[in-house]
Amino acid sequence: MPKDRSTSRTTRRTFLKSTGVAGAIGVTGVSGCLQNLGGTGNATINVLGWATFENVWDKIEEKVDADLELSTVTSTEPMFTQWNSGQNTEFDVTMPNNNYMPKFIDADLVAPLEKDVVTNWDNIYDRYKELAETQAGKDGTIYGVPQRFGWDTYAYDSREVPDHEEDLSMMFNEDYSGSIGSFTQHTKAIGHAALALGYQDAFEGRRVTLSDEQLNNVKEKLIDQSDHVAAYYAAPSQIKEMFTGGDIHLGHSYRFVTAQLKMEGNDWIEMAVPKQGALTWFEAAVVSKESDNKEKAWEVVDAIIDPEVVGEWLAESGFASTNSQTAASLEGDKGQYIDVDPSRVESMIPYKEIENEDAWVSAWEEVRT
Repeated sequence: MPKDRSTSRTTRRTFLKSTGVAGAIGVTGVSGCLQNLGGTGNATINVLGWATFENVWDKIEEKVDADLELSTVTSTEPMFTQWNSGQNTEFDVTMPNNNYMPKFIDADLVAPLEKDVVTNWDNIYDRYKELAETQAGKDGTIYGVPQRFGWDTYAYDSREVPDHEEDLSMMFNEDYSGSIGSFTQHTKAIGHAALALGYQDAFEGRRVTLSDEQLNNVKEKLIDQSDHVAAYYAAPSQIKEMFTGGDIHLGHSYRFVTAQLKMEGNDWIEMAVPKQGALTWFEAAVVSKESDNKEKAWEVVDAIIDPEVVGEWLAESGFASTNSQTAASLEGDKGQYIDVDPSRVESMIPYKEIENEDAWVSAWEEVRT
């Protein structure tokens, strides 16, 4: 079960405990009928979200005239499994990663977007509006609002790697043998190699579908690359150490990691957006189909992408906001490291479920051994 965050307000759980209802009937059995009875007489909105949102929860509460309660998780999987096991009646809002959105939609767990309530929708980058339609939507109906986002491709030390057309072929350039770093996750390494080989069509549709021949070609390319790779890694701290220590001059990175490196004074680090595209992730805030307070729930979602709420927090963390006005809303140069030019996101390709993931895993094991 997620850890409950205590707040200064009377939460729904505190209300139930004080009345003795929870002990007599159980929270699950009364969640629907007591949904509107917050301790202050306001609606209670229960959110299952990322622990990091504790940093701005007070600001979200100030924006929404409701009693809010945040329960936290550290990955998307429990967001889906808990809702799909019946807890969608206990929570009003959650925020899964984009690749899980089709599961939420197919399981009929989420309510259609109410654009008249989510007033910040108009300021979302056009590319992420498109991705909301294709990944967080179905048959013309949108169910999720993109909020934070980033992309995973290669970064480079501009002191060692000259200006160049940003191209995934750089990750396979023998001129940098021994100073290349690569992701250890099969989804990322194989995904980018597939893009480098021109298999963009495999990323269309609701799942990634590499043919057996394409996957074999990707495997062979990654085996060839392995002779030139200095290190395989996954953790952000490893990426920072490898770049700042001079162990690699170019290599896979997360966009927020390169932003943090710049914040720490490493102005030589650059993050690419290759001409073949970059794999992107985003969190999509959704409202439960079973919520008795959908309008208030969508107000919470609107607050989650409001620059006044999340601007400074994101600027300190290096994560980008899908709201294109976030960086500009900050004073001085506070937003410089999360300021993303719209042209940079036009070629973003979202992570998706993989049609034949077992084959990907097997291919990656061959590469690594």
